[in-house]
Amino acid sequence: MSDHATNDNTFSSILDIAAGSSSLSSDNFDRCFIVQDSGWNLPVFCLAQNKETDSDLLQPQSWRICEVLRDAVGLRSYLDDNARRQKVELFIIQQKISWSRFEISKNGFQEILGQGRSYGPLIDLITSFGVKYSSRADDFTVFHCRGSDAERNESYELCYNIRYMYRHGRKDEYPWSVRHTAVYQQKSDDGFSSRWIFFQPPGTVQSSLARVFGDPNLNKTNNLIAEPLFVHLLLLVAVESSWRLFIAELEGEIEILSDKALYSRVGRPSKTDYQVTFVETQQMQRIRQRLLKTQKMLEMTLKTLRALQRLFDNKKGTKHNRQMIGELDGLVFRYESHCVSIERLMGVADGTTTLLMKILDFRNDENIRLNLSKTRELLVAAEQESLMLNGITQQTQQDSRSMKIVTFIALVFLPGTLVASVYSSNIVQSDERTYGFVPGRQLLSFLVITASLTIVTLATAIIWNRRACRAPKRSATP
Repeated sequence: MSDHATNDNTFSSILDIAAGSSSLSSDNFDRCFIVQDSGWNLPVFCLAQNKETDSDLLQPQSWRICEVLRDAVGLRSYLDDNARRQKVELFIIQQKISWSRFEISKNGFQEILGQGRSYGPLIDLITSFGVKYSSRADDFTVFHCRGSDAERNESYELCYNIRYMYRHGRKDEYPWSVRHTAVYQQKSDDGFSSRWIFFQPPGTVQSSLARVFGDPNLNKTNNLIAEPLFVHLLLLVAVESSWRLFIAELEGEIEILSDKALYSRVGRPSKTDYQVTFVETQQMQRIRQRLLKTQKMLEMTLKTLRALQRLFDNKKGTKHNRQMIGELDGLVFRYESHCVSIERLMGVADGTTTLLMKILDFRNDENIRLNLSKTRELLVAAEQESLMLNGITQQTQQDSRSMKIVTFIALVFLPGTLVASVYSSNIVQSDERTYGFVPGRQLLSFLVITASLTIVTLATAIIWNRRACRAPKRSATP
C-alpha cells in the first residue's frame, strides 16, 4: 500500500476517534447484537483460490464455500482455514425479526471486520439497526467510501444503507412496511479479494447469492463475482423490484379519494352520491405522509446510486464491468422515474386534499344556512304559539274575573239563603201566640248531623291534600 493511502487511513482513524464512533463498546452498539457466542445464523459465501495459484478465476484451483456458521468456533475455523487464500467472501448478518438483534455476537462481528479494525461510518450505520420500540430516526442514511481508487485497484472500504418498501402480508394492517438493509465492502489491493457484509438483505438476495456462489457449473460467474459492482447490483436490483407495485397501489388509493373529490356533488349530497366526510381528509393526510417518506427514501437511494456511479465510472475495467455500469445507469433511470411518479402523486394528493376541504367547507356553509332557515321558521312558529297562548291567558283572566263577580254575588246572598233555608224548614217553628220562633224537634239532630258531615268532609280534604303533596316527592327519589 502506498504512503498516500497510509496517510489517508491515519487521517480517517483520527476522524473516527474525534467523532467518538470508533469504539464498539457503546450501549447503542451493544443492543444490536446477541450476547451468546452460539446459536448464530450467519450464512457465508466464498469464492477462493490459493495465493500460489494463477489469478485466472477460470482455473480449476478456484473453489467455493456456501455454508451457515452457527457459533464463534465455526467462524474462527473458517477464517483460519482461508486466511492465506485470495477470495471473495460475503457474510450475511441478519435479524430474526425487524427491530431485533443481529443473530451474531459483537465479538463475532469484530472478527469478521478484522481484529483491531474500526470503521466509524459503519458503526454509525449499524446502530440504526437493533432493538427499537419506534421508527424514530429511521431516515438516517449513510454512504461513505474510504481510500477509493478503483482505477489503480488500490484497497478501499465503503458502506451504505438503503431503505425500501416490502409487502409483508400481515392481516388487519397496512400491507407495506419500510425495510432497511446495509452493505459493507472491504476491497484488497490485489485486484481480486474482497470481504462483503450484507446486513438484513431481502430474501431474494440470499437465494441469488446461493445460486451464483454455490453452483460449480456456473464457472462463467467467477469473473462476475470478482467485479465489485456485480455484488452491489444484486442487492440494488432486489430492493428496487417492489417500488413499482408499491407506487401503483398508492396511486390506486389516491384515485379512490380523487374520484370522491372530483365527482361528488358539491351541494347537499343525495342518497346515491359519494359520502365525503372528514374521514376522507384523514385518509388523504396519511397517504401524503407515506408519499413524503417515500420521496425521501427514493431521493437518498438515488444519491447512493449516483455515488456508486462516480466510484466505478472511472474504472477502466473488463467488458463485464462496462456492462454493469450500463445496468447501474439503467437502475438510476428507474429510480428517477419513481421519483417523478411520486412527485406527480404528491401534486394529485395536494389537489385532492384541497378539493375535499373545499367541498366540506361548502357543505358546512350550506348546513349553516339551512340551520339558520330552520331556526327562523321555529322562531316564527314560537311567536305564533306565544300569541295564541297570550290570547288563551287573556280569556282565562276574563273568565276568572267573571267567576269572581259570580262568587261575590253568591257570597252576598249566602246569609239570606241560609236564613231562608232555616226558617223554611221544620228546624225552627213559629209561635202564633207570641209571634216568635221556637226550636223544632229536629234542631238537635240537624246540628249533630251537620257537625259530623263537616268534620268528615274537612278530614277527607286534609288527607287527600297530604297524599297529593307526598306523591311528587316519591317520584323524584331514585
